[in-house]
Amino acid sequence: MREKTKNKPENPKHIGERLLPHMPAMFWLSLHIARINFYIPELGLNIDRYRFYTYLVALYIAYKVIIIDRFKNSNLPYGPTVTIYLFPIEFAMFIVFSQYHIIISVILLCACAIVSLLFYLLTKYIEKNRVRPIENGINPKKTTYKKLRLILSLTGYNMILLPAALVALFYLFTNAPLAKPSVSAANIPVFDENDTGRIWNDERVAKIAALNEDKWQTLNCDEKIDILQTLVNYETTYMKIDAVKVAGSKLDPQVLGEYYCDDNAIYIDYVQLESADAAECIKTICHEVRHSYQYFTVDMIDWENEYVQSAFFYDEVRSWKNEMDNHTDWETDYWGYYFQAIEIDARSYSNQRSEFYTHLIENYTN
Repeated sequence: MREKTKNKPENPKHIGERLLPHMPAMFWLSLHIARINFYIPELGLNIDRYRFYTYLVALYIAYKVIIIDRFKNSNLPYGPTVTIYLFPIEFAMFIVFSQYHIIISVILLCACAIVSLLFYLLTKYIEKNRVRPIENGINPKKTTYKKLRLILSLTGYNMILLPAALVALFYLFTNAPLAKPSVSAANIPVFDENDTGRIWNDERVAKIAALNEDKWQTLNCDEKIDILQTLVNYETTYMKIDAVKVAGSKLDPQVLGEYYCDDNAIYIDYVQLESADAAECIKTICHEVRHSYQYFTVDMIDWENEYVQSAFFYDEVRSWKNEMDNHTDWETDYWGYYFQAIEIDARSYSNQRSEFYTHLIENYTN
């Protein structure tokens, strides 16, 4: 008697294989959380966060329809399956990388094109010599060679783009290319703020007047950075301190602007800059320029002088120096940070100056 063969239970999919189809979607979500813009300074190309994210999603949907769905029921080995699902992730990371190293990115894309051409010629040669046409129909081997050509090309792309993708991981959550203004950081002649006749004819006022709310919302990131640099130039001249640079960068999601004393520069978060209103930007710039004034003042004083160390006249500046030497971080002690003398002074100054600029802009535009 023949023994009845038992049906072997299907092996459950490996956990990695089950997760693979969801990896690109999860990665795209992480890109959204990471607040990625697309900015290439060399090309003057700046795509805001939401448009860029929309383009990435559209690109992934197209890839899914054209590539992933094509191999959906092909029962491919684990290796080629990983290649297919890994490519959109690596390509997205490559786009992040291209913002920092555009020339290297172009070279890598050329390498991808060469690899694709070589695999095409190789598989075409093998197909020509091994595949014979069937009279009434299509030889299934031809379709197999087309899929093989595509998988080999994607594998080649992954190998080429992998180094760029790994480098981009270091940039993704920590840094961003700087959006530098076309306006130079420089001290400029100060107009008499009480001489309204001269103010209305001053071209700097015309530029600052673009901080009018209606006009401000129509400007792109680069134009806004230019105007903020003009505003900073006026403020540094007004306070008689060294010129301070402005640049767009990626900061903490809760921070619109931040002054870095080591660079003597103000960095503006260009993700928030897209939606921040003009009044908020004016107040932020005046606040951060005041920090530059504080550091400038502390550096100019001879702290070896005994009168500086004890005289009441220097009491406030001594507080500034002490807080600079023993910095309180807002993330660890918000109220301690908020009530520092340097922050109280900066807020007071920014309130006063923002009122002046608001009045100036209103009068100029009306």
